[in-house]
Amino acid sequence: MNSRDRKEEKHCLQTLHLTSKKKYDCVFQHQAVAFMLAEMAIMVETSRLLTQRSAWEIDQGRRNTYFASIAKAYAGDAANKCATDAVQIHGGNGFNSDYPVEKLMRDAKIFQVSPV
Repeated sequence: MNSRDRKEEKHCLQTLHLTSKKKYDCVFQHQAVAFMLAEMAIMVETSRLLTQRSAWEIDQGRRNTYFASIAKAYAGDAANKCATDAVQIHGGNGFNSDYPVEKLMRDAKIFQVSPV
């Protein structure tokens, strides 16, 4: 993991650090939100591992079309699901163009592989 990835992850965590109506009550303390965030982390790490497996196949001198297809399809679906969940976590502000999750939601749709 390079420094750019760490900066992006830090930015994502800062973006998700919200407060609810109660003063000093963090969103992470809500169990449903914590489960959503955990599921999002699982999908991101799985996408990363699938991509690395595809690259490893190339390093071994083999074709990687099978693993690259799986990685692309899964990562696109994961990005779309994570963006949708991020918008839900932000509530009504998720659709506001002042928040970065609104742009993430639009951008994630591009990467989704539609069924034939």
